[in-house]
Amino acid sequence: MQDLIKMKLNMDGSLSIILEPELKLQLETEFSEIVGKQFEPMRKWFDDKSVPQSEKDKYSNNLTRALAEMNFLYQLLKRCGATDEEIKEWANLPF
Repeated sequence: MQDLIKMKLNMDGSLSIILEPELKLQLETEFSEIVGKQFEPMRKWFDDKSVPQSEKDKYSNNLTRALAEMNFLYQLLKRCGATDEEIKEWANLPF
């Protein structure tokens, strides 16, 4: 039986996570989708000066959730050994 995930608490208190390759690819894909299909369009809408603040207020919790999801996946990818350059690349995938 193959391990899908291994976690290691390092002597310096940091956490290292090793994912099975398919699970890591799934995580990278999820991050890319959240950034590209959820967060970026939402950010542009919230930044649009023509959208009334009352409309923005209705959806501010959605933006907060999207930011939290993106941050969680970012932190998980970092703990799995991904570099900032790799994460930036996944965030900017055109599909």
